[in-house]
Amino acid sequence: MATHNPRTDLFERQIASLRAQTVEDWQCLVFDDSSTDRDEVQRRLTDPRFVFLPATDHLGAYRAFEHLLTLGDDLPTFLCDQDDTWHPAKLERMLSAPASQATFCAMRVVDPAGQPIRQRYLPRPPSAETLTPAGLLLMNVVSGAAMMVSPQVVRAALPFPAPDLRGWHDQWLAAVAARLGTVSYLHEALTDYTRHESQVTGDGLRQIDRQRLRSYTHSLRGRGLRHDLSSRAGWVRAAAQRLLEIPGPEDPDLEALARGHWAGLLSASLRRGDVPVARAALLAAGNITRRWR
Repeated sequence: MATHNPRTDLFERQIASLRAQTVEDWQCLVFDDSSTDRDEVQRRLTDPRFVFLPATDHLGAYRAFEHLLTLGDDLPTFLCDQDDTWHPAKLERMLSAPASQATFCAMRVVDPAGQPIRQRYLPRPPSAETLTPAGLLLMNVVSGAAMMVSPQVVRAALPFPAPDLRGWHDQWLAAVAARLGTVSYLHEALTDYTRHESQVTGDGLRQIDRQRLRSYTHSLRGRGLRHDLSSRAGWVRAAAQRLLEIPGPEDPDLEALARGHWAGLLSASLRRGDVPVARAALLAAGNITRRWR
């Protein structure tokens, strides 16, 4: 679990949900990434199964999870957000699922009071095309809050690619898992994903409204649109290049992403409905921006 100025009520609810798991033999590494009051975060971790890690310089979510993964052991690893809620049988159900390099469960979307907004975060179960390495780099459908990865994925994923660009830890881990083998989906909702104003990602580009556009514009201050577009596309290309260094079958789609030849892939993904129009437009514009730098 990576934390940064967690909202107290949601943080306490998440901690309680971990303690309530039917599987009791677990350990949770907690890295606090420069919260204003680290001591307050630590005071709430009274169960000895929580291990509060030493402070470092501020890393951001991407590098914070990378740091956490360097400290784990040779066991299945679950990623945990500070503001969601796990259903009591989450560990039990996911650990008993058919073996794969990564497994992720469905999520119910709730408000801060825990009241349902949607019964499923994803509007439909992911298709086989979306769970390929290239498909996951174009549009990630695997949320870290719902993910379990194998030790092999952790070893192959470290270090994370292009930490100076706009990438996401769960997207990278899912793509590595797909490169190594299979990514499995449990349609059972085992996580309550909490939507609130201070969360890092929210629904992303799946649901665009006026408030989300304002938030996106605000996030560009000091960087600019061109930089943001280039950073998104640059991370995808860097991640594709790294994935090709992992032994595996020939993958023309992944090779096309690594070379920056995206038109055909984006067009096919749009026709299938795998990539939202907004995401496709941002990636296409960013790829063009990088090619003409």
